[in-house]
Amino acid sequence: MTLQVTIDCADPRRMVAFWAEALGYVPEPPPDGHRTWRDYWAATGVPAEELPEGAGDTPESVVDPTGRGPRIWFQQVPEGTLREGVTTITTPPAPLFLRNNAAGTAAGNPYAATVSAPNGAR
Repeated sequence: MTLQVTIDCADPRRMVAFWAEALGYVPEPPPDGHRTWRDYWAATGVPAEELPEGAGDTPESVVDPTGRGPRIWFQQVPEGTLREGVTTITTPPAPLFLRNNAAGTAAGNPYAATVSAPNGAR
């Protein structure tokens, strides 16, 4: 099974540098034939207005070089929209219980579940 953890943050570049070092992961390069992730997203049809300034210009995800650990994507979001204690876990293809998860489908991704820490938990 492929697993991705998505973490909202203001500065993906700093998160990638820290977590790659901390976990022994490597920054994920863009797919073959694309200079940056932004170029790749544009080629797949993501509208420019949906990409924050600087998004995809440098790697925004880290991967386990052994292929065993999950991919971790640091999704850039505007400063005022960060939600403390929220992480999204994505599994393509998703088991049925995730496809029907209200948190995942509310975000427009039928293959995602949002995991929130209890109030006050860190």
